[in-house]
Amino acid sequence: MEVFLQILGPLGALLAGVAAYFSWKPQSVADLIKSPGFDDPREPERWNPSLKLVKEILLTREPEVAEFPLTLRLANRLAAHSAALSRRGTTVLHYRF
Repeated sequence: MEVFLQILGPLGALLAGVAAYFSWKPQSVADLIKSPGFDDPREPERWNPSLKLVKEILLTREPEVAEFPLTLRLANRLAAHSAALSRRGTTVLHYRF
């Protein structure tokens, strides 16, 4: 997963918007090495024990899916039954520290 971070220091929270590996293509091997990402949402907890995963928000399971066009809505509703499939799309990870 490629990770986009927002650190909310005073609140002791970290929000990470992640995109699955298949949704982006590195331009070179150097880009891949600079941003290897991770597949397991608990991986950052191993980097720093003070980080704790509070919530994994999978877009396929959010109410906003009802506003999508029909084909996207159907695809998201089917994917929502599987966490592995849902993680292939947009995910937001909420950590506390």
